[in-house]
Amino acid sequence: MLIVMDISRANQEPGRARVDTTWLGLLAPEDLVVWQSPSGLRAALESKLAHGGIAEVFTAANRLSLELYRTGRSSAARELCRMQIRYAMRNRGNEEDSDLILLGLQAVVNIIRVDGYGSETGRALEGLRRLEGLADGGAFHFHGLAISSGIAAGDGTLAHRIRAFARGNRIVETAKILLRRNRIEVAVSECRQLCEKWPSVVSIGPFHAHEMLSIQGCPWPGTERMAGIAPALSAIDRLHRLAHPSLFGTIERSRDEAMELCRERERAGFSDDVAHGRFMAVLGSVLHQYGEPAAGNACFADACRLAAPAGPRLVNRIARQWTVHAGSSPSVPVRRASPELGPGDLNTLQELASARLGRTATVIRIR
Repeated sequence: MLIVMDISRANQEPGRARVDTTWLGLLAPEDLVVWQSPSGLRAALESKLAHGGIAEVFTAANRLSLELYRTGRSSAARELCRMQIRYAMRNRGNEEDSDLILLGLQAVVNIIRVDGYGSETGRALEGLRRLEGLADGGAFHFHGLAISSGIAAGDGTLAHRIRAFARGNRIVETAKILLRRNRIEVAVSECRQLCEKWPSVVSIGPFHAHEMLSIQGCPWPGTERMAGIAPALSAIDRLHRLAHPSLFGTIERSRDEAMELCRERERAGFSDDVAHGRFMAVLGSVLHQYGEPAAGNACFADACRLAAPAGPRLVNRIARQWTVHAGSSPSVPVRRASPELGPGDLNTLQELASARLGRTATVIRIR
């Protein structure tokens, strides 16, 4: 009961720690990056970069840029993305039927992510605004990639794919970047506008803009039009609102809602295990904070099992949070090392990418 009372004060008094549902970031499902051991990852990337078709080369370069960023090599990650963009612009030929436009556009989004998660938030937000214009069928030019309005506004399959890709990344990266940079007022304002503009995402995704409003306890715009809300988004919304006991009237009702979510956790509606596991981990943390350790431990155990395909990095983070609540316990998994590609591996892979993509490419060697 003391824990419950602490939560009551924490969520009502300024300056006190509050129930945190964002320690894993946003919970909305995304494309899964499957973990591989460093040796397995290097072999897979080498094979694609050396022998794959151009779509495989771009896919491998996207993963390599992620690994460069994760190991603190943002400049090298950006240069690899620029290499992809230059290749796409040189070789796309008849842009009306070229998948190279979409491959190059993914590289632009990768740069926006690196900028936004780092120190170039303003430049990232400008890129996101341009993506919104592209989603509306307008012309696009950013980081060297150019798409005409005639292509973007067309009726063909490529045009529909371009607009959908731009819309999805505008929603996802706006919410993720602004949350990570703690630009909460801007995030709420931008995400509310995106929710109003594209209400159908409540059923088809991505869910990130609506989730941002839920995190802040804000109502969604146009709720009366939302008959087809996806079950996963509904579960995420309910979970984040547990950080705002005033929405439920009493702490006891908030705790009852948390326990109800726990009982329904297998029917939360997530389409992939890792997204479901991340949801379970945050629910486990909330249940501990509401004074329900047994239920919290059950959710944490499920979370570690479900999150395993994402690799040690995520499982370790969940286990650390579990330990914060439960202390050392045989039920908490032993944390494993999360090895990374070494400088030699990264240099070799960059050189392979340059050989396939670059005419005058610069490889930023890593020591």
